[in-house]
Amino acid sequence: MSPVRRLRPGGRRARPVEADPATLDQRLVEAAAQLLTERAGCRLDQLVLDRLPEVATEAALVRQQDAGEFLATLATDASAFQALLDHITVQETWFFREPAHFKVLIDRIMPGLPEKGVIWSAGCANGQEPWSLVMALEEAGRSGWQVLGTDLSTRALARAERGSYGQRELRGLSAARQARFTVPHGNVVSVAPRLRERARFARHNLATDPAPLPAGICPVIFCRNTLIYLRPDRRQAALTMIAEALRPGGWLFLGFSESLWQVTDAFEAVRLDGAYAYRRRGAGAAGPAGRPRPRRSRRDGRTARARPEAAGAGGPAPPPADDPVTAARQVVYERPDDPLAHLDLGLRLEASGDPAAARRSYAAARGALARVDPAAVEAALEGWRADQLDALLATKLGGVTEGTSDGDERGGPRWNR
Repeated sequence: MSPVRRLRPGGRRARPVEADPATLDQRLVEAAAQLLTERAGCRLDQLVLDRLPEVATEAALVRQQDAGEFLATLATDASAFQALLDHITVQETWFFREPAHFKVLIDRIMPGLPEKGVIWSAGCANGQEPWSLVMALEEAGRSGWQVLGTDLSTRALARAERGSYGQRELRGLSAARQARFTVPHGNVVSVAPRLRERARFARHNLATDPAPLPAGICPVIFCRNTLIYLRPDRRQAALTMIAEALRPGGWLFLGFSESLWQVTDAFEAVRLDGAYAYRRRGAGAAGPAGRPRPRRSRRDGRTARARPEAAGAGGPAPPPADDPVTAARQVVYERPDDPLAHLDLGLRLEASGDPAAARRSYAAARGALARVDPAAVEAALEGWRADQLDALLATKLGGVTEGTSDGDERGGPRWNR
């Protein structure tokens, strides 16, 4: 293994430090994994467990500690444990990720909300999501709205609060928005000063901490690509906390591959202009601006939907808003060569209790992965490599059996943002 180099204060390189993660005491590594699971609520799949010795070695070198000594202090040294969390969470994301969510927020949801309020960006990583929300609100003229960004990683929060990004981190930010909302500083750009008062940041662990906002006041929460990295029981607790933070009728945005199907009944899935959002059930749950809520059929209680021709739309009617599997099938139909679309469908089928159909989707995902350019796939994988995705699919094909549920820890995704 190549030596791991560390930096002296001021950026000068020190003498290479030989650090071989393979020499670490396995008992210390297992104890660290247990702490991550119990204290932080992390869902540790095999990819993360395999990577843990290397991550611990990197964190120890930054602290100028021996890796074994570092692991031995995790249970009693809060700063050491936080350092491990900072290194094991991969804070890769981009601006205006899943643009449909921002469009739905501004066009369909914000018109029905008051002049002032707060949007919570939970699991905000290096800050591209909360700053994207601030920019979208600025474009919409919603000057009374602010954004709260929270994350488990203090290192990521420091990056988010600085709001400075290199060119490689500006993915998703158009040239027009970059010119309007950022200020160049050498090789980086920073969020414009006038936007900085619109966002604040705080450390928060979705798995263990109470909500950072008073109960029942938050109208919109973005919590995308974060819940899937929590243990099932902690995920359930986090969703309960999120539901309590939202006002009745408030909106929750999840990541493209996430679903609350068979996880909680605190929300109802609503399809808005081709995107899904989850609305908290309860009194005062008004529909989005610009479109009446669906009628309930007196005959059988099912949602009565207008025919497409009556609504002036062409093509087939949209899938039922409370059926994420149907929505995922539609995405696969539209993108048959996208391995991630097949993976998403497989995960939803597995969660819904259909392991045979899930296996077919995972097999289709592997087939699609073999047909596409690996670089194109890796661009959307946030830190995964194509071969790691293939290994995950192979694990899924070997591990999806009758009785598999969302609580099954086999073959889960690498824990990142």
